Amino acid sequence: MASQHRQERVEELLRSFIASEFMFVDSEALRLVTITAVSVTRDLKIASVYWCKASADPEEAPDVELEASVKAMVPGLRRRIAQELDLRYVPELDFKFDQTPFMTEKIDALLRKVD
Repeated sequence: MASQHRQERVEELLRSFIASEFMFVDSEALRLVTITAVSVTRDLKIASVYWCKASADPEEAPDVELEASVKAMVPGLRRRIAQELDLRYVPELDFKFDQTPFMTEKIDALLRKVD
């Protein structure tokens, strides 16, 4: 089992690396993807990668095509992680749409209405 500190370092390393990989893809739509967080299991073998689309409507569900494109990048990302990062194991990547930024905007709007 990894220590809490190592787990946090791996999470941040993966978040930063994956975010930079999305910046240089050929697809304009994929360049709008923002990696909001990464959470790895204690054994560092599975990484949940949370993402959202920049400038998306809070009421909008995740774009099915975009979500498929994001998930299609997994094999290439794992290969790049193995090549570039000094990790003992290359974790399985599980991409999950993150609605937290949209929920934050909704809460802020509701709080502004109350004032």
